[in-house]
Amino acid sequence: MHKKSFIRQVVSEDIGRGDLFSFFGRSKETKAYVLAKSSGVFASREYVSVFEELYPIKIIWHIEDGDHFKAGDKLLHITGDSMTLLSLERSILNIILHASGIATLTDTYCKAIEGSGVKCESVEMAQRAMELGADIVMCDNMNIDDMKKVIHYKNANYPHILIEASGNVTLDTIGDIAKCGVDAISTGSIIHQATWVDISMKIDI
Repeated sequence: MHKKSFIRQVVSEDIGRGDLFSFFGRSKETKAYVLAKSSGVFASREYVSVFEELYPIKIIWHIEDGDHFKAGDKLLHITGDSMTLLSLERSILNIILHASGIATLTDTYCKAIEGSGVKCESVEMAQRAMELGADIVMCDNMNIDDMKKVIHYKNANYPHILIEASGNVTLDTIGDIAKCGVDAISTGSIIHQATWVDISMKIDI
């Protein structure tokens, strides 16, 4: 989905029949900021920036994707009509919270493997894949001992081939998997187990 279409859809779902406050509030030029209330790794700038293209607001960034932040940091400032900011607040925050939650958990996984060095479910399948000319061999749901056998075979016969580990990768297992000597590790946990960081939007007074 195109980024602009995605943002429009998100805003439409968040606003629904409309922001009730807009029926009673007074419109005025307003400056707000997004405040971190916990530490984490920031992500979503590529998508949040699209709001500037679709709505009459201006964003001043104080952080880049991949940067670490701590509680108390002001991540960005937004200026625009107060009613517009209020109607977009939840959409902007949800995108930042979801993306930054994934980035933060990903960072935790990466730290867990610091200093460590065709989909196959058995050693025999992995060996066969190498013999057939695979460039990358995925060890899917293999135990540590079997992965070590695959890597030993690869190093002895096909050192140019990359080995990727996948399946049941958690923070408890990723360190041992990395120590086996695999070249890459894939896990869905960084998305479906990610928790949202604590971020809110405040009005500058």
